[in-house]
Amino acid sequence: MYPLSRTEGILLEQLDEELVVYDRTNHQAHRLNATAARVWRLCDGRTGVSEIATAIAAGSSTPADERVVWLALEQLDAADLLAEPEAPADALTRREAVRRAARVAAVALLLPVVASIPAPTPADALSQRHPPGRERGDEGAQGEGEGKDDGGNGERERVGDGGE
Repeated sequence: MYPLSRTEGILLEQLDEELVVYDRTNHQAHRLNATAARVWRLCDGRTGVSEIATAIAAGSSTPADERVVWLALEQLDAADLLAEPEAPADALTRREAVRRAARVAAVALLLPVVASIPAPTPADALSQRHPPGRERGDEGAQGEGEGKDDGGNGERERVGDGGE
């Protein structure tokens, strides 16, 4: 098995040890932790799962575990970040991985994590909602006699009435 990362329509931004992958096709942003990012970068279509596990282990103090790689591949595939979907026969579940990682505290930091969020399209960004009674361009300061929001309880107080 030689997994291949999807690169078409993909933008990358490295943030410390994490990697943000923006999928321009699906308008999704994915945050990969250090382990998931390393697995994704090693998915070149020429490197096998066992070799990826060995490379991951070489960069850390933990032994190579192919099941961690399979877990990362499962998450990367679910996020549509692999060119060819992978279906591992005996993939490690996240719960099982966390249990094993608890035995060795250093491994817990190495579990792959892919967090995805939908990103707005440019058209969505332009159609922002404005509060009731306020139109675009009304963002300026309030004049005398205008209502002033009291901080979220739904009531408005009058400003500039001279008191009652």
